[in-house]
Amino acid sequence: MAKSKFIRIATSERLPDPGTRVVIDKNGLILTARFHERFSTDEWWLGNYKFWLREVPDIEEELKETLKSTHLDLENAITALTAAKEKIEYYQQTINNLRNEQREIQLPKDIDE
Repeated sequence: MAKSKFIRIATSERLPDPGTRVVIDKNGLILTARFHERFSTDEWWLGNYKFWLREVPDIEEELKETLKSTHLDLENAITALTAAKEKIEYYQQTINNLRNEQREIQLPKDIDE
């Protein structure tokens, strides 16, 4: 059975879809009702109910696991990228050092002379 939770929606922001069973707050009393356009108007709902509760799938735990996994993947990627960057910098410095050393070596004079 999938977990679910209820989210609070202000009636002034959005009315339920027709036929939706909702939990409503009527002057501090929690009631259930079915929103139906034939028996009431939008204005009636707006005047009588401040908010209603909508049942939605509870994906909080799944989202937490996904974020934790993504965070770990990002940390590993950053570690690998940092290691690669350090190797590249090391090889660049090694190449530069070799180039500088070769400048100091005197090349033999031409044999023809």
